[in-house]
Amino acid sequence: GNSNSELEVTGKIKCPCGNEFFEIWESNGRQIVKLLCKECKTEYIIFDSGKHGWNGFVCGDDFLDREEPFEKYSCSKCADDTFTLEDWVNAFEWITISLSCKKCGLSDKKWLDLETM
Repeated sequence: GNSNSELEVTGKIKCPCGNEFFEIWESNGRQIVKLLCKECKTEYIIFDSGKHGWNGFVCGDDFLDREEPFEKYSCSKCADDTFTLEDWVNAFEWITISLSCKKCGLSDKKWLDLETM
């Protein structure tokens, strides 16, 4: 745009294939953001604080976990929150997971013991 400055840049992202619609994926608490073209499936890192942030770019500080998986962002207003009685069996009210070591037999009866409601 014509009104860009050192403090603000606005514009529209358009894939070379011509598409303007993308899935948004984030990692490291939105410190890495990538787009996935919905047409040609090309991925674009549009922000990486370890490379594009002041500390990353100027100071060379990059403490991000590059192994952390990306999570797909979904608009909370447009999310499908339809819930039926048939869905109930797919949700836990409470979950307990017990573990036992195959090698020594040590067991933890409540390794995870969590109310989810």
